[in-house]
Amino acid sequence: MIPTNPNFTYPTNLELNGLESTLKRFANYPESKIKDGIISKLVEEIGLQGRTFHLLTKASLTQCQGTFSSSTSNIIQLLENFKTKELVNIKPDLMISELAKEFDLIKSGYKDISNALQKISKEFQSHKSFLNNEQNSLNQSILNLKYSIRQEKLNSIKTGIIFGFGIGSLSNFTTVIILPKFDCGLTLFTSMFTGGLLGWYFGNKLSFKFKQEVLIKENQLDNLIQNSQYIDKVMDNIELFKDGVNLFETFWSRHHYHMISTQNFIHNARKGTAQISNFNIKSILISWERAKVSLDNYEMTVDSITK
Repeated sequence: MIPTNPNFTYPTNLELNGLESTLKRFANYPESKIKDGIISKLVEEIGLQGRTFHLLTKASLTQCQGTFSSSTSNIIQLLENFKTKELVNIKPDLMISELAKEFDLIKSGYKDISNALQKISKEFQSHKSFLNNEQNSLNQSILNLKYSIRQEKLNSIKTGIIFGFGIGSLSNFTTVIILPKFDCGLTLFTSMFTGGLLGWYFGNKLSFKFKQEVLIKENQLDNLIQNSQYIDKVMDNIELFKDGVNLFETFWSRHHYHMISTQNFIHNARKGTAQISNFNIKSILISWERAKVSLDNYEMTVDSITK
């Protein structure tokens, strides 16, 4: 609740804390080159919010240079002419009411942008979780395929050795019948070795399809990893953009609160529920002078990011 005997808080200057270049980039955010429909759509939404931020800031700057500046000066002039006993007869209410509406619209505009960025960030986080699940699935699939390749090779080599052993044994049996004194050990070894080589060769042939699948899935995995890394960078950008937008929302919220405080005080003074004193009038005057300085400073601060 606004106190009836207020010590008016002063609207402060807008301090961007080095975020000027970040906010300019927000206002001209580039399209995504990532081949992912969801990522492209969300990046487009960031660009839309960036353009909205630029237009809103430019409009608020124009208002500061025109209506806000002249209205604030007029209200200060009226307040300077106040006598304690004459306060109830002075009527700056209309100008203050109009300013309050304008300030409320501006602060609401920045709040909407901040909320939209928060929603985009959550959708990015959700999509990243999906991509992480896809990565885990692909990793497991690649491991399974590589295991299948090893097993295929081992089975082919075993089959080749067994086949070689069979051929070698048959050959040795025949040789022993014909040449009983001939040493057949070398023949058996050669047959088994040859069978193993043939098994290894055909194992490679048979596992070729698996290898191709592994390559395809590894490429898919690389793309998913790149997409996740891109999302991380975009989400970092969003946090910076939100920080900047929130500074604007806070700035205009304070000015709006200042208007409402003044309105409430004058309203209560007319009803006789607020204590009228030179101290209160002086507090109002100081707060409005600070408000004007704050708006003048706003012009200088945001001029560079609206070009």
